Amino acid sequence: MSVVLMYHALYAGSNTSLIDTEDLPYAVSVSEFTQQMELLQQYSVGLWSDTSLPDIIITFDDGHISNHDLALPILKQFGFKAYCFITSDFIGKRRGFCEPVHISELAAQGIVIGAHGQTHRFFDDLSLAAAEEELTACNATLAKITGSQVNSISFPGGRYNKDTMTLCKQTGLELMFGSEFGAVNGVTAKSTSNQLSVINRIAIRRNTSLTEFKRIITQDKTYYATQTAKHRCKRTLKRVVGNNLYHGLYRLLSRR
Repeated sequence: MSVVLMYHALYAGSNTSLIDTEDLPYAVSVSEFTQQMELLQQYSVGLWSDTSLPDIIITFDDGHISNHDLALPILKQFGFKAYCFITSDFIGKRRGFCEPVHISELAAQGIVIGAHGQTHRFFDDLSLAAAEEELTACNATLAKITGSQVNSISFPGGRYNKDTMTLCKQTGLELMFGSEFGAVNGVTAKSTSNQLSVINRIAIRRNTSLTEFKRIITQDKTYYATQTAKHRCKRTLKRVVGNNLYHGLYRLLSRR
């Protein structure tokens, strides 16, 4: 079993000026990120493989500039590869996010550039046509920047449906990452022509302590059982109130 870690933005010292308020709960300090990477040295850390999986896979969502400026040098220091999933409309437009040159440099350094939608809209809210536009536009933008075909995606907010998964497969996105809590079995998570699967990931947040991080990477059974139950409750709440209201509540709470 492997653990896929999900990061967003990093910040140096106490300077969070380039991170929007609603994104702060998922921002990790450079010092904490470095300590976490130090703990990973005793594990195999790498990219997805059809033949074998490393113990740990590192991913970043959205495309914040800190992925390039802060995370990349630390990853290089430890010899780790990672995935960076980019929202294409954020490139060069949203404050604090990567320019095309940053994405190109990430790819040149061995970071796998994946899709995170064109606008960061939730795929399970979209019509089939709108979902296809999100995918094709994002894929085209990233392919133009990196010079390589995009073959992986993480779903914004972890939201998707069966139609979305089929579209991803049709547009060449072989690896699909979600945000369901849990470790990953390489056999069951692999998508084939007959079976489509979404890979679990575990979000590392600003308040994730080093003790909690250790429980995540060691796959502590008690911790995983507790967190899985919590995530089931959240999933039920999302289904009941809908994405818009749920995300609105999240934004409100993140400002406190």
